[in-house]
Amino acid sequence: MDVIDFAHSYMTFFGRDKGNIARILLDAACTVTDERSGESETFYLIVPCRSERMYRDDGQLFQLPNYEFCGIFAEDECLLMRTHWVSERDDREYGRNDERFAEVKLDIRRRAARELADAAKIVEVTLANRSLVARTALRDDATGRSAVIEYPVKTMNVLRSGPRFQVDTGPILVPDFASTAPRAIERFDIAHVVYHRHDTAEFVLRRPQAVGVGTGAVAVTDYTAIQTFAARNTIFGVE
Repeated sequence: MDVIDFAHSYMTFFGRDKGNIARILLDAACTVTDERSGESETFYLIVPCRSERMYRDDGQLFQLPNYEFCGIFAEDECLLMRTHWVSERDDREYGRNDERFAEVKLDIRRRAARELADAAKIVEVTLANRSLVARTALRDDATGRSAVIEYPVKTMNVLRSGPRFQVDTGPILVPDFASTAPRAIERFDIAHVVYHRHDTAEFVLRRPQAVGVGTGAVAVTDYTAIQTFAARNTIFGVE
């Protein structure tokens, strides 16, 4: 068995007219399958960064107001996401890779891994400080779509007595099976996941949330909505 080596897997975009080249690590992957047609596609979430001015020697590099930049990439298309101080300024920009950039490269490296079938083995491998990668499989009966989310386990909680484990990690991609967005790449939430069983997963989704009251109320984008799915969680110890 092999899994994505997230520590050495990158999306690199090349700006047009010999513009900026950005190499960015991957945070997660999600493969969505339409079980009726048999078609599947994999989408990759890049790690977030902050808005900046490029290569300037005459002043401040970070922009103010600042925003978070991240994105979802597939082989031929992308969805760039800018999250501002207030949600009304949030921006999702869809584009074809060959139109938005001079070139986009997805360098997905893989490493051998072994499934950790029970809690005792998960505790043992965690405390040995070996890398952990997990997969969470979901299915939606109404649409006939299924998804496999793959991600590094950045935070793992364990108890020697029991033994017990609890994954708490993110950000990852979670498909919104009910979404009516015109493109598949637009039908995702950014989320964190938590679970201590192999058959269920709880997600906290990043959504706009009203803060304050009356004329002073604003909407900010944060992790504010919880969804729980029947799931199949598999944890791997990287060799």
